[in-house]
Amino acid sequence: MIDKNKTYKTRRGHAVRIYATDGEEDYPVHGAIYLLEKDKWRCITWTDAGHFMSKSSEHDLDIIESRQIQVRWLNVYDHGFSSRKFQTKEAADELAVPHRIACVRVEYYEGEGL
Repeated sequence: MIDKNKTYKTRRGHAVRIYATDGEEDYPVHGAIYLLEKDKWRCITWTDAGHFMSKSSEHDLDIIESRQIQVRWLNVYDHGFSSRKFQTKEAADELAVPHRIACVRVEYYEGEGL
């Protein structure tokens, strides 16, 4: 079910704006996709599951949730990783304790691996 409060993109990667999720029966989701090459928004409707054309096959204009990649920095010591994560490398450097052997950048999607 598409939620107006979440961020979406098309399978092709276009930015998506959702205006309403309570439209007519077959295509209740109303919104627009951003066409970068034309620098314009194009109005489109989707099914309640985000399908552009058919409920059974994938299409480039289907919408999928666009989760933001989280970036954190971890200090590494001989005994392993620190349990504390930092939003910047500078913060990790500043709060490192002696004998740090590395500072590692970690990228993940929130909720990934649960």
